[in-house]
Amino acid sequence: MNFAPNTIKEYLLQNGFAHAALTLDALSASGVAEWQICTISDTLKWFFLQGIDMSASLLRKGIKQLIELGILGTQIVLSKKRGRPFLAYRLPSFEAIASALRLKLHDKENHHAVELKSFESVRDYRAGLHRAYLAMNQKKQISRAFLGQRLGVKARSTYNYEQGTDIIATPQYDMKLLSSTEILKLPTHKTASKFFLHVEFERPMTEDEKNRAYAWVSPEARKSLHPTTIDKRKMPLVRYLALREQRLGHDVYLAWQVANCYEIDSQS
Repeated sequence: MNFAPNTIKEYLLQNGFAHAALTLDALSASGVAEWQICTISDTLKWFFLQGIDMSASLLRKGIKQLIELGILGTQIVLSKKRGRPFLAYRLPSFEAIASALRLKLHDKENHHAVELKSFESVRDYRAGLHRAYLAMNQKKQISRAFLGQRLGVKARSTYNYEQGTDIIATPQYDMKLLSSTEILKLPTHKTASKFFLHVEFERPMTEDEKNRAYAWVSPEARKSLHPTTIDKRKMPLVRYLALREQRLGHDVYLAWQVANCYEIDSQS
């Protein structure tokens, strides 16, 4: 299947023409040829044969926006049978569409594909494009603000798109080791802040941890082992907590969350 170029789809989504983006992508994916004359009725039948379940209302909204943008050429077609004439349209080439929107297509333009069920609603379409983008950029740090901006929605919406799917978002953090002077400048009471304390220290493994980590070692030999592990704790940004941990000889860091890393769960 051929899908519309990302440059065109993202422009439409970011400028309030989500129905136009969805419809253009569905027409392309279903195999409607460039400059082919189509009607709403013919398109719905063709979509059905291709496995695209789009409502007539959704298609009409998309066609209306594409006509308003000057992308689709229209003409009145007289019916051979008695009755009113009907409106037909032609789907231009992507180059012609880009020119009409004053966009430049890249030499190596991406055409992110979505599942056919994504064409059932604008929300599902955006969610499908979101997943397609993350699938092409796995294990990269990407800000939610950027992910939302490219789809024309708020950052929070991209979080909602991921719920109940195979998308795994792994939080990432930056940290700075605090000096004694810096610890004394920390707030005395808990306040709303994006920052928090991250504490790390080495301690001996418990018997349960040792048994799990060295299950392949015989019980007798295991008794002679004295392994350690690194404990990591997250705490509110409060001075007395940092001072307490520092007196215990623990490293105290100022930490804050940065852009997540994403991947698609191959086991789901």
